[in-house]
Amino acid sequence: MSRRIRVEGLSRIEGEAGFTVELKDGIVTRVELKVREVPRFFEALLVGRSPQDVIDFTARICGICPVAYQLTAALALESLGGISIPPETRRLRRLIYLAEWISSHAVSVFLLMGPDFYGIPSAWGDPRYLEHLQRGLTLKLCADQLIALLGGRPIHPVAIRIGGFSATPTREALTTLAPALKLGYTSSLEALQWATALPFPFQEEDDQECTYLALSHPTEYPLFAGVLRTSRGQTFAIPASLDAIEEFQAGYSTALHARLTDGGATYLVGPLARLNLNHRLIPTEILAKLREGGFELPFTRRLHAIVARCVELAVCFHEAVRIVDEYQQASAPFVPGALPAGIASWATEAPRGLLLHCYELDETGRVAACRLVPPTSQNLAMLEADLRAYVTAHANLATPALKRGIERLIRSYDPCISCSVHLLRG
Repeated sequence: MSRRIRVEGLSRIEGEAGFTVELKDGIVTRVELKVREVPRFFEALLVGRSPQDVIDFTARICGICPVAYQLTAALALESLGGISIPPETRRLRRLIYLAEWISSHAVSVFLLMGPDFYGIPSAWGDPRYLEHLQRGLTLKLCADQLIALLGGRPIHPVAIRIGGFSATPTREALTTLAPALKLGYTSSLEALQWATALPFPFQEEDDQECTYLALSHPTEYPLFAGVLRTSRGQTFAIPASLDAIEEFQAGYSTALHARLTDGGATYLVGPLARLNLNHRLIPTEILAKLREGGFELPFTRRLHAIVARCVELAVCFHEAVRIVDEYQQASAPFVPGALPAGIASWATEAPRGLLLHCYELDETGRVAACRLVPPTSQNLAMLEADLRAYVTAHANLATPALKRGIERLIRSYDPCISCSVHLLRG
């Protein structure tokens, strides 16, 4: 007996995608996550542009994580020019990046993934969920206010530039947000307690073994410094990170997939990978709250990504409070510098995982070529493997129940479909 499960448009994800699963006599014969959005051609659009155009243009790739794209581009170009920013400016960059993580995770946890655990179609679908919806929106508002102060506006900020910022806030202006950040930290710990108590229906065997890939740093939770590390013990310097990844085309999708060049393994990026490779850097109070809920690091189940995001929410607020308390305005908002011709590449941790940029500048200082590798495209192959494993383990479920489980697993990855679609290579 044959069975096909097809969803043309998934709800509660960023962007447009669907999936097709086929079974014959209980055996999975086809699993495809179909990205339906048209190519956006950012790699082609950037050719001939100036370095500052790169920072402004890449912000438009995503309305959820524009800071990630801007800072990755700025850091790549600064590495080419040997531009070193002062510690005060570097801490402000961490602060605006932390704010973006908070904004993104708040939406992912409370508006996109959370409703699955209550059996409701949306965060507005049941009055009993209202308090969780309100928590998510309050945390997001706090983060967006911080992004607006540092970046000029909450979506597609305009203040980030090569060498730092076009302007930086006074201590008085920044510390006005300190009370909200401290309340946010308390709320994030409550959110972590809530997440650890959620019902997790999937079994351990539903997930495939996988390789985790993330930045790793000896003293700070990774945002935009350190080395790339895998759970298999491999390490790569950030400028050489693109050499570790091979992209390939799936004929049914407008997004590229990815695998490691060493051995061809699919891999996972994002909160689970970051926590599993960097959990020694989690503050003690946050680890204690996690253990109170019966969880230990490293995580092994993909559905626990909602817990991982709540851990990172607390980590972000914890550091943001400290940065604001210690803030002293730099003497100048940016460090000037010239950019020579050459290859500029860098990697940072966007909310959804590792983000890689590479630019070639010609003798006129313009972009001759570029390559952008977003987190979601890196996760697609691993997500399909997890879907296959889940359907195989639960092929006896009725179609509506199996469909709900597939959708929940996809949302646990928090895919950003629009970010995954750039220039297709034949």
